[in-house]
Amino acid sequence: MKELNEKLFTYINGYNHQTLDVIMRFAGSYWVLLFTLMLTGYCSFSYFKKIEPDRSFRLSLLFTTGTSMLCLLGIVAVKYFFGNIFQLPPNSANAPPATNTFGAISQFPLRTFIISYFATLLIFIFDAKYRGIGIMLIIVAIIVSYSRIYTGVHYPLSVALSGFFGSLFAFLLYRIDSSATATIKDYEHERLSNEP
Repeated sequence: MKELNEKLFTYINGYNHQTLDVIMRFAGSYWVLLFTLMLTGYCSFSYFKKIEPDRSFRLSLLFTTGTSMLCLLGIVAVKYFFGNIFQLPPNSANAPPATNTFGAISQFPLRTFIISYFATLLIFIFDAKYRGIGIMLIIVAIIVSYSRIYTGVHYPLSVALSGFFGSLFAFLLYRIDSSATATIKDYEHERLSNEP
């Protein structure tokens, strides 16, 4: 696995093209994370506007802030329990100084985790109409992951595991929320049934 990981990294990182350099460096920038957060905020606002028109802004702000905080909690948990499996590749000629510096500070593929996390939330939590946006974000996560390998910041296995953990954490939150909601509804139904 280690040999395959290194060979795939060398193959992707070894391909150079001037136009692709610009695209990949932009794909790996924090602007993509900002786009992800803004898209999640818009989807939550649009969703809550249909069910709670008077409180749609507050609810969407609460949802986006709350899920962002839980995302940070997930990052801390993964780095604490599985941090040793994320290894930094050697310095690459493709990597710009700023990207390389960040890579030296954190060997965890942060961007892939965050985008995969929010993409999974959009696929499962909201209506079916938002699943297309979630799938689009999955594609964005794949492009960002490729850009991190291309610029020599992370190994393929690292970005793949980061995306997996991001999606898994979001799915677990969805299941917990669904179970809690179902329990509350059952309790309310039972209470109303027992009232005289």
